[in-house]
Amino acid sequence: LDWLGPSREAMRALDYQAAQHVLLETGDSNIKVSVAESVSHSEALSRLTATDDDQATRWTEIRAIFEFYDFAVTLPAGTYSISSLVKLSTAASRPGDRRRQVTFELVALARKDRGNRLFKGAKFDDALHEYTRAFAVLG
Repeated sequence: LDWLGPSREAMRALDYQAAQHVLLETGDSNIKVSVAESVSHSEALSRLTATDDDQATRWTEIRAIFEFYDFAVTLPAGTYSISSLVKLSTAASRPGDRRRQVTFELVALARKDRGNRLFKGAKFDDALHEYTRAFAVLG
C-alpha cells in the first residue's frame, strides 16, 4: 500500500518540520530566559525569568506547557532560549515524541495568539482560520 502515499511516520516528520518552522517565524523559539544560579529540576521552571520584561507574560504561557510535560532537568546558571529548553527538557525518556509534542503545543499557542490579534482587528474569518489551525496542530 506504499503507493497510496507517504507513511504515517513520514507525515509526522513533515508535520514536525513545519511546526519548527512556525516557531522560528513567530520568534517564540528565541525568547530568552535566565537563572542566576544552578537550580535542581524540581524548581528550575519557577526560577527562570524572561530576560526581556516585554516577554514575561509570554514566558508564563510557555512555562505552563513545560510544567504540563514535567520539565525535569537541572540547569546551571545562565541564559537559555526556548529552543534550548525544549531540547533539554525532552532529552530523557522517549525524547522524540516528547519534543514533538512540546513543539506542537508551542505552535498551537502561537496560532491562538495570532488569531486573538486578528479578532481584535475585526478580521473574524482570518481569526477563525488561525484558531482552526491551532486545533489542527494538536491533532
